[in-house]
Amino acid sequence: MDYKIEKVSSNKLKFDVTVSKEEYQAHLKQSFEKNREYFQIQGFRKGKAPYEMVKRKFGVEALYEDADNFALNESYFKIIQESKLDPVDYPQIDITDRSEEEGMKYTAVVEIVPEFALPEVDGLEVVQHNHPFSEADVDAELERMRGEGSRLVSREEGQAAEKGDFVNLDFDGSIDGVAFDGGKSEGYELELGSGSFIGNFEEQLEGLKVGDEKDVVVTFPEQYGVDHLNGKEATFKVKINDVKYKELPELNDEFASEVSEFETVEELRGDIHRRMKEDHTRHMEEAAREGALNSLVEKTELEVPKALVERQLDLMLKDLEQRLSYQGMKLETYFELTGSTEAATRDQMRDNAVRRAKSELVIEKMLDQSALEVTEEEILELAKEYAKAYNQDEKFAETLVQSNKEGVQRDVKLKKVLDELVSKVKFVEGQDPMAHN
Repeated sequence: MDYKIEKVSSNKLKFDVTVSKEEYQAHLKQSFEKNREYFQIQGFRKGKAPYEMVKRKFGVEALYEDADNFALNESYFKIIQESKLDPVDYPQIDITDRSEEEGMKYTAVVEIVPEFALPEVDGLEVVQHNHPFSEADVDAELERMRGEGSRLVSREEGQAAEKGDFVNLDFDGSIDGVAFDGGKSEGYELELGSGSFIGNFEEQLEGLKVGDEKDVVVTFPEQYGVDHLNGKEATFKVKINDVKYKELPELNDEFASEVSEFETVEELRGDIHRRMKEDHTRHMEEAAREGALNSLVEKTELEVPKALVERQLDLMLKDLEQRLSYQGMKLETYFELTGSTEAATRDQMRDNAVRRAKSELVIEKMLDQSALEVTEEEILELAKEYAKAYNQDEKFAETLVQSNKEGVQRDVKLKKVLDELVSKVKFVEGQDPMAHN
């Protein structure tokens, strides 16, 4: 076999390959052995006709398909191995010639992981993630816990509904006097201010009392997702059946003992402070790593192979499908409601897919170039962190190490590599890209 490799672009190569007649003849015989039972020749039992007779009766062309596959597999992977290449997808094969007398010629175009260099990281500027921790965070958590322990109480007769109240209502919607599907309900429970209904529907219910009736007029968004409702003005005849408000438990020692293992509010607050401070510290460390990595990726000059981008798009689309399934919706239904298609959705996701693929390449390059060592203790420690995150015991951590030691080891090394990166970059003030995360 002879071959020549031509660089088409930074991440694409073209092979011109010649398989000798001796090699191709051997593959023709392989093809014959694989398929001999299908060749029926009078005077011979099934599968017993000799090679030369089969060629004469059926033509050597009958053996080409499998012979081609044998030749391609053997020669292509030998080239990859000899040239120490890292392909990211299957090659595009074009067989230009083949015969028993001359052998076989083909071209193969394949995308590879491109050669690239990481930029200098010392002094690389990274926008600082700025999310300070304060006692206000602890107060908010205590209020959330009070909210979970609240009960709904009907307002006294004559009291008006306020934002945050829960109203029980009947409604009947119409457009230009004509009712529409899904526009009618009885005994519907709605939290005012939740944003569950379109426009200012909920705001128009504030101030109403039990027994009140009102025509609520709202306009559906232009891109609501239902053709006969998009951009249309609708009138809902509403009747208020009940108005309830949240009655929160008092924040006292009795409350603390009911919702936790602690006897006093002071003890509960102290535990919440400790846990939230730990979470905040972990969050800030992760934000620093992510910010440093994103800045490094942005500075890295790299042409991302299309195959890796398409692979990311496949994963992102699968993730969307899974998230929709949790809401009881199929992907096809989502496309119908949004007036989109799979192709359009992939186009919208493409920029993000490129960033993800590029980030993975940069990470692999950092791992390959790093001389940092990982100890057994570090592997077990991270496995314990995973176990804790999933509310599992140390036995789970030990099992995780046994079943996926290489994966945990890689995670440990990546964390150390990113921490080293964080120690070299320069954090500056600016618009925090994680401010709304």
